[in-house]
Amino acid sequence: MRLRFLTLFAALAAPLAYAQDPEPEPDDEVVVLIRKLRDDDAAVRAEAARALGALGKQARGALPALNEGLRDRDPDVRRAAAWAIERIRGPDADKNPKQLSREAGELIVSVAKLWKRFVFDHTKLTDAELQKIIDTYERAIDRYSLALEVKHDPAWSSRLVFLSKRQRMAIFAKMRRDAAKRQKERDAAAAKKAEREPEKRPEQKPREEKPEGKPGSGAESLPRDPVDRLVMRMLSAKGERRDELAAKVGAYGESAVPHLLEVVQAGNKVHQVIAALALFRTGVGERAALYALMDLLGDDNLEVRLDAVRTLGKIGPAAAPAVPGLMAALADEATVMRSACADTLGKIGPAAGRSAFLLSKTLRDPKERVRLDAAEALGEIGPAAGRGIPALVLTLKGEDRALQVKAVEALGLIGPESAIVMPALIKELQNYNAGVRAAATNALGRIGPEASRAIPSLFQLMVIERVEDVRKAVEEALFQIGRGAVPIVLKSLRDRHPSVRLYACLTLQRIAPQDGAAVGALRSAMRDKDEHVRQAVAKALAAIGPTARLAVSALAKALKDEKWRVRRNAAQALGAIGPDAKSAVRALVGALRDEDSEVRTAVAEALGNIGPAARAAIPALEISTADDWPAVKNAAKIALAKVKAAG
Repeated sequence: MRLRFLTLFAALAAPLAYAQDPEPEPDDEVVVLIRKLRDDDAAVRAEAARALGALGKQARGALPALNEGLRDRDPDVRRAAAWAIERIRGPDADKNPKQLSREAGELIVSVAKLWKRFVFDHTKLTDAELQKIIDTYERAIDRYSLALEVKHDPAWSSRLVFLSKRQRMAIFAKMRRDAAKRQKERDAAAAKKAEREPEKRPEQKPREEKPEGKPGSGAESLPRDPVDRLVMRMLSAKGERRDELAAKVGAYGESAVPHLLEVVQAGNKVHQVIAALALFRTGVGERAALYALMDLLGDDNLEVRLDAVRTLGKIGPAAAPAVPGLMAALADEATVMRSACADTLGKIGPAAGRSAFLLSKTLRDPKERVRLDAAEALGEIGPAAGRGIPALVLTLKGEDRALQVKAVEALGLIGPESAIVMPALIKELQNYNAGVRAAATNALGRIGPEASRAIPSLFQLMVIERVEDVRKAVEEALFQIGRGAVPIVLKSLRDRHPSVRLYACLTLQRIAPQDGAAVGALRSAMRDKDEHVRQAVAKALAAIGPTARLAVSALAKALKDEKWRVRRNAAQALGAIGPDAKSAVRALVGALRDEDSEVRTAVAEALGNIGPAARAAIPALEISTADDWPAVKNAAKIALAKVKAAG
């Protein structure tokens, strides 16, 4: 059943004091990397985050900066920051949910008297007292959400919603107070300026008294200023137009805050949601807006709850403070609401890592749409979703193929930090469902070099796979894993099955290893009995390029191969090697008389790429400029110009 607000104080007993260990001072290397986390280049920020993660616990002083990185505008930076945080912190086995709940209770009790005074008349509280309420409730909410990371308890979810309502009230009161102070300062400054320059003051016309209504309250009144008019247009708009107007209202910044606070506090619930979005866009009301939306997640009206959760999704990673409320709303009775909550947590990304445990529970939701959204959200959260790994692996044993695909994709995005992930992904390479096999292959490819232990299984799948899309995915995965795949692939060049040798060559085409061992193995493979293998070997040598100069003699011999495609590919490989293939010029000159036009074209192009070192081919190239085939003519003319260029 849907969450209800529960009485808080009767449910809390024997609380412990809240304490948080300060992060150590960062050393020089960490300080340099922290600075790079603020670089304008997203690639630099992501690399800095990964470097901090590689340092492990030594980089604990960088955790505050990495937490900011969880809200970075670039998804790669957010994922790298989440990975780094998990590496630095290590396992959180010391979390005790009951203790965390007691700590939250102690925090609430510590400001109980202040809260009573706030309810009676918050204007009599000092700024420090009001700030203490805000900070204390925020820490209490954090304690409950930490407890929910480890264990699901509906009572804690209800208290989260309950506290978010109080937090919103306190933040709004603080914002109104701060706005009033700033307005008073502006009025005082304007009065002083008017006193210094009285002659410049315009005449004040008596203003006609008009009734003032609050935007969204339904009161009939004329708009007070352009911001008010824009707010009213925003409240009456729908869909994308409403979001566009919210951004325009937010662009007014601090001057729009009073108007929006009126709507958020006094308007109808639908208007409160869009006003909260505009308040967030002002840049000065982010916390107030997020807590207002989090409070609306517990509203009685489904449309209001749904609108609030989707609005948080539009805000994205910056909506991280609302994650506790979304965690509570994952237990909503409405299917569409649970689905939307999972989707929004995914859009928040790595900053929603604490929701991983509850999302893993949602993988058993009775509704398929919710299960799929939960699995996808765990993947979007990435390395910070480590607590969801066991549940994701468990779904692979079921019969829900769509969920299996999502789970495999999520495991790949979470990464190989857990010992469970790699074996699970490798096992799914043998799944009878092609979609699952493709998902597992793509996941291993995204992991990259760290997935090198999967290379034998991937290569075996490439050989036996009959679905072309899956085979291409395997080829791409081996390419992403990179050099680690080379030894096994080279060994397969000697396999007794031509298909295995062929796929080994296709893989080497993508990886294009630059080491001598690969070139030597391919040079030997140019004598393969299978014409398709020989074609693929020549293509692989072409992909390697100048580094393949050790295979020039073997390629020169291949210019006389009985199969024209082998001859053509050999010529192309010699052209890719370039000037270092000068020893093959005589063989290339002979091949200019080949019976196949495609071979002659490739030979002419190869001589052009060899350049001035191919001057001995000038007479033959001049003859080829009169070839019957236009492609050969053009290639010969271009090659002749290149060969003569430095002559």
